[in-house]
Amino acid sequence: MRYYVTLFDSNYLTRGLVMYRSLLRFETDFHLWIICFDDLMYEVLTKMQLEKVTLVPLDEFEDEKLLEFKLTRPKKEYFFTCAPASILYVLNHFPEVETVTYLDTDLMFFSDPETIFAENTNASIFLTEHRFISWYHQPEQQYGRFNVQFMMFRRTDSGLAALNYWFEHCLSLRYESEDDNYGDQKCLDDWQQRFAGVHVVQSLGAGLAPWNASQYAIEKKEDQIFIETDPLIFYHYSGFKIYGNNFAYLSPSCPFKVQKNVRNFIYKPYFREIKQAYQDLRKIDQNFNKGIDNLVASVNSSEKWYKRLKFFWYEIRMGRYYLEGLF
Repeated sequence: MRYYVTLFDSNYLTRGLVMYRSLLRFETDFHLWIICFDDLMYEVLTKMQLEKVTLVPLDEFEDEKLLEFKLTRPKKEYFFTCAPASILYVLNHFPEVETVTYLDTDLMFFSDPETIFAENTNASIFLTEHRFISWYHQPEQQYGRFNVQFMMFRRTDSGLAALNYWFEHCLSLRYESEDDNYGDQKCLDDWQQRFAGVHVVQSLGAGLAPWNASQYAIEKKEDQIFIETDPLIFYHYSGFKIYGNNFAYLSPSCPFKVQKNVRNFIYKPYFREIKQAYQDLRKIDQNFNKGIDNLVASVNSSEKWYKRLKFFWYEIRMGRYYLEGLF
């Protein structure tokens, strides 16, 4: 059995639900722990009775270290620190678990992740690279070589040492600016030298994302999407935002044109899964609208509207917007 853990709040509830449902489609034997960061999320997911899932309320998850950290640090830094803490929670509370994989909430699986694990059956740690496009201003200096999106740890001396190192590193970080807030990922850069049993995932289909997709040939053969010759396993929808009832911003964090096949093969099904998630959640809470941003409110009051509209037009030409009714 594969064991996974993820964490989010009600603002990411639709994304988390999509990630879980996509995993359920392809993974036959797994269990997922979901750390619930607010009561609304916990209550709604409890009513949904998700199979192969254990919901963990926040007061059960947080220990003294996290509570102390939470009192003095920004929310974003606290969330970063909770990633290694969530893995430690599973390993500390469930001794039968030998390996556990952390999943970012904004992923969607397109095929069985077992392909990833089959690359190295004895590794203590799995890491996935950003694989940034080479001309993208050397962003590894800021964001690090690896992304925390999909990280597996085995209950070995090396796996536990790395996990505790990561957790303590996050607790000690002090971010100087908004541009310096990815230290939780930067600390992974030297893990191949620092710890034994580190495997860097080789499949191009693991970790396709806005910052690397445009450098690959992407095509669909029958029902399978391929990245070069590798089947797409999961896509990371980093920066995906929904405005109002019919407007999605696909990748505001990356200055790349979204290819037509990426929009059609990858973003279009994701938006429709998000749409289904909202519809299902509104059967439980008819007023549920968490995770939907206000387009008008997102414009600074001092900003000239014509400049904003000019920017929108450029973004549409770059393929970074998607229009379709949400409700």
